[in-house]
Amino acid sequence: MLWWESAPYEPQQSSIISDSMEISSWLPKETRSITEHLAIALREEIIDSGYEPGDRINPRLLSRRMQVPRASVDAALRRMVDDKLLDGSRGGARIPLITTVDVLDLYAARMAIGEVVLRSLALRPQRYLVPVQLALRQVEASAPTRSGIDVEDADLHFQQELARASGLRESARAFEALTLRLRLFISILQLDYSPASDRIVSDDRAMFRALSRVDAKTAIEVWRGKVDNAVRHMAGLLGRRRFDQELWTQLTRSLG
Repeated sequence: MLWWESAPYEPQQSSIISDSMEISSWLPKETRSITEHLAIALREEIIDSGYEPGDRINPRLLSRRMQVPRASVDAALRRMVDDKLLDGSRGGARIPLITTVDVLDLYAARMAIGEVVLRSLALRPQRYLVPVQLALRQVEASAPTRSGIDVEDADLHFQQELARASGLRESARAFEALTLRLRLFISILQLDYSPASDRIVSDDRAMFRALSRVDAKTAIEVWRGKVDNAVRHMAGLLGRRRFDQELWTQLTRSLG
């Protein structure tokens, strides 16, 4: 039986970890790209510099914050403009305007790919859950800090490990692209996930438990609820108008 209930600070022996296979052969080898590091650094820069939609991003300040060469930052910004992550319509790289439709669109796509990922992962040998289990422990360790940034980062890492462990390369790549866009949305809207720390831990544990029992149906139910809470939180921060329940239902209705 996989471990999931005990506190993350006390080392536990897992039947998975004691598997005779060499763990290093299937632990994830991926590291964050400079583009992902840039999306994370933008959050602090947006807070410190007071960036608003339409403002031009200063690559010199980002280079200093990230402690990487200016040329690397310039290249990453150009890539983000090419991928429509940033606005390049008026020259340079600018903070994009995010609409409620953008938010619903992103989360509907994320929900759909996440369901495919969970169905595949539930069918795979239990050893593929090891990196997911390790990522879950990071989520649990971040929750007591009540740092919204730490919780958000750990949770997105946990979700990404689900995708990587699924064995579906194209789905994992698509999910990772959505993660990068989601990080940018979180940065621009300056979302604070600290109030949701306990719920995030609870949802992630529940998904892990379901997957360890080969229960894709329950894992997907938890995932849908998790995404539904997230999209309402983000869309609500755009303010000025109510959450578009009708559009959200239309986008996700066929996924159930």
